[in-house]
Amino acid sequence: MRQTLTNQGIKLRYEVEGEGPDVVLIHGLGQRLEDWTLQKEALIKNGFRVLSYDLRGHGESAWRGEEVNIDTYADDLNQLFQELSIEKAHLVGLSMGGAIAQAFYRAFSEKVESLVLAATFSYFPEPVKQASLESRLPYLDQGKMEELAEFIARRSFTEKAPVQLIENTKKVIAANDPTAYRASMIASVNADSRDILAKISLPVLIIVGEGDLTTPVEYSRYLHQHIEASQLVIIPEARHICTQERPEPFNQALLAFLHKVEEG
Repeated sequence: MRQTLTNQGIKLRYEVEGEGPDVVLIHGLGQRLEDWTLQKEALIKNGFRVLSYDLRGHGESAWRGEEVNIDTYADDLNQLFQELSIEKAHLVGLSMGGAIAQAFYRAFSEKVESLVLAATFSYFPEPVKQASLESRLPYLDQGKMEELAEFIARRSFTEKAPVQLIENTKKVIAANDPTAYRASMIASVNADSRDILAKISLPVLIIVGEGDLTTPVEYSRYLHQHIEASQLVIIPEARHICTQERPEPFNQALLAFLHKVEEG
């Protein structure tokens, strides 16, 4: 486990494991690098070097209460690229992580080998954005982080998901600093990549759970329709956190895509 300082002096926790082409795993809102464990193991076993990290204000990365937007997180990732001398990498982003991957592509396209956009979006329509904030902000305003964690965890998995999976997710989300979570959530819902979708010319894999309530399938279809070199995989019997609920089909699609890109 290592740490690096951003330009603003914020410590980011990260891990680099494995040997081979670089893959960067970018977690979603309220998560931490451990949430990628099942993907990380599969990637390392299949000949990739994997960078996973805690976004600022998440896990064990620091937070200082400054103003942030989606580009702040993209800049943080670029700092990690510089720290680790990564010239080019495959970016895999879940939910907010997918928005960060798109923002990173906008700013540093020459450093991106391919994009894997999982359970994510290009933008939230205004009514959806407002509804999302209105359903979550009251929990934060009233200091009810545990209740918010319960609400999110229940929505993130199907009724068939193991109870332990839901409990673990609740625990991870409840452990977040409410101020950092609030700012990150607002940065996420305000992200908008519509201006770059038609310009993305590298390989893109879009993955989503068929029952996703947070970033519904139509958001992924929108990305697929507007990114020319993209393929869309819809995972059955999964909601938002398809990486953990259905890791086998997720990893299978991810590895097949990455191997194909690497083989050229």
